[in-house]
Amino acid sequence: MVRQQHSLAPAIKATVLPVADLWCTYAACRTLKWLGVDMDPSHKEKTINVLQQRQNGDGGFAWSRGMRSDTWATFYCSQGLTFLIPDTLNKEALAGWADTTKSADGGYAMVPGQSSDIWATHYAVRVITEICQKPIHEIKALLSWLAKCQAEDGGLTWSPEHAVFKRKSDVRACFYGVAAWRAVAQISPSDPPFDTKRLVQWIKNQQTSSGGFQLNCGASEPCLWASYRASATLSMLADRPLAPVDEYLCRTFGQNGPIRWQGYDIADIWAAFCWVGTAQANDFPITTEQKDQICRAIQKMALPSGGFTYREPNSAVDSLAVASAALIDSASGRENFTLVDWLNGCQMPNEGGIMYMPGRGAEVRCTHWALAAGAIQNNQKAQTDLRNWLSGLQNPDGGFGYWEGRASDLVSTAAAAETAYTILEQPEMLDAAAIRRFVSKCAKADGTYSVVPGAESTARSTLQALRILNLLGENVTDQVRMVIDRHQVPSGGIAEHGKRLPDLATTYEAVITSKRVGLNHIIKDLELFLARLTHDKAVAWNPMAPPTSELMPVALATLLKSGCPEAPALALT
Repeated sequence: MVRQQHSLAPAIKATVLPVADLWCTYAACRTLKWLGVDMDPSHKEKTINVLQQRQNGDGGFAWSRGMRSDTWATFYCSQGLTFLIPDTLNKEALAGWADTTKSADGGYAMVPGQSSDIWATHYAVRVITEICQKPIHEIKALLSWLAKCQAEDGGLTWSPEHAVFKRKSDVRACFYGVAAWRAVAQISPSDPPFDTKRLVQWIKNQQTSSGGFQLNCGASEPCLWASYRASATLSMLADRPLAPVDEYLCRTFGQNGPIRWQGYDIADIWAAFCWVGTAQANDFPITTEQKDQICRAIQKMALPSGGFTYREPNSAVDSLAVASAALIDSASGRENFTLVDWLNGCQMPNEGGIMYMPGRGAEVRCTHWALAAGAIQNNQKAQTDLRNWLSGLQNPDGGFGYWEGRASDLVSTAAAAETAYTILEQPEMLDAAAIRRFVSKCAKADGTYSVVPGAESTARSTLQALRILNLLGENVTDQVRMVIDRHQVPSGGIAEHGKRLPDLATTYEAVITSKRVGLNHIIKDLELFLARLTHDKAVAWNPMAPPTSELMPVALATLLKSGCPEAPALALT
């Protein structure tokens, strides 16, 4: 199948109504706030409930209920709640959790124990200062960390280590770094810790002849995401683009609202957010007609249960769900070209990986799932773009993060290694020695591994590490046997912690990993365990959870029931 650049894959109707996405929900709240428009009262109440349900007992917020708190979700949820229902947050608990993500180097991490990066630093600092109105402890260390993110070319990159390794600057990193400084300066006045003249010049150089901005020097074309981040950064530094953006904003306002790229005509939530943000930063007058059109588009993205998705709900599918559907068909002896073609269409300009949702950003885990389902085959350019993107994503510590600039974790590193070694069959595209160094940082004294260096080890993260080491040529058979022995539940299935509650995701990874090393029949009562999870066409994540019609658990259960002769080593969390 040949992927057409810029062509939207064939429309797919969602078989299950999507759940609210935090990024989409935040973008909707922020855009409506910019426009001075109140959310419909009944939907507002439901959206407040959606966001509040994501808060954990530690004070932070999680991407979905039951997951651990992370800085990204914490910022989006707390900022959204601040827009919708001010002064209701427990700011002491919220700021207290954000403080736990502070790293010894002065930056902040996405989760406690992970390396710091500029994405997480921006979110944590703004939670503490803007939302909680608290001071930053050790401001000098933070400002020093931010200063070290300035690269040789004058722009900002993802971490001080990225700057040392001469990784490319990016307008998104520029925005996050400058916004973090500004948030601190509003409480504790200070000058920008950057060489502002060089920073401003680098950002201005990213403006193209269209008037829009590109993400970085390697980008293929301008987009609204880059234009918003660049324009807002210049505005925070009391500067302006070299040329007006007015014509570019007019060209990127489609029939149904803003569009991220010319030629991609879906008016999604990120395009609306970035278009309005760009207009605000450049004092571009938004007409009443444009305002009404944007608000109507956002209203169509509202979910009946509260919150928002990226486009009309009945068409708002994501790459993990579509890849799951394709894997189910494949395991049943069917091949669904429509699903695969849709996945092909999630490889869009500027990033060679597969996006979680079209128009968002390419992610390593989603790319692995999509390729395992058959995406990007028989298209040399698409594969070249993918290889260039993936090899350039390897962090200075040797691992991979969820997307560009994110600190490393084992889930993403396993997905990257599987993609290069088993799907593309080009292991030379990655630095194997560097990968091994990162995995060793996640190792514990008892032979287990944690998903990031400073976290608690689990069965799943240990299995991910062992699969990586196996791909690198190490004999890990005894270690895999140890994990199975420690976590095999007598009634069937593998538990992530101890031998308590078995779950489908851990069991799937255990089965795949054990087969990789020749332990084909080590997991007992698998069929009994799967039978306990399956209810008609629905599958539960664990025996205590309600069955769900989500496609991901159905896909994992289907692959396990099929015997997994060549099932992909898919990692979730």
